[in-house]
Amino acid sequence: MKEIVTYLKELENSLGRDRSQPKFSDRTIDIDILIYGRETGEDCGLSLPRAEILENAFVLKPLSELHPDMHLPDSDRTYLKFWELFDRDSQKIWPTDINF
Repeated sequence: MKEIVTYLKELENSLGRDRSQPKFSDRTIDIDILIYGRETGEDCGLSLPRAEILENAFVLKPLSELHPDMHLPDSDRTYLKFWELFDRDSQKIWPTDINF
């Protein structure tokens, strides 16, 4: 895991990430590891799976589309089931086209 975390931080840095800014400020890029297979627990300062998966619509909805039948580690529910139960009125999200 350490090698992956190091690589991702180097990638963020190469794309202009400014780590001197306060936490939660605007960023050029932010790459997070949300899940790593069925791994659970703490490693390299990461808690896996990340709690944000179930807290943020912009994380859970794409996961439910990419892996609808995959279970959150240590859970009997799939990402699709979590999305079906998610309070969608609390967080609105809209699909958008990204053109590079």
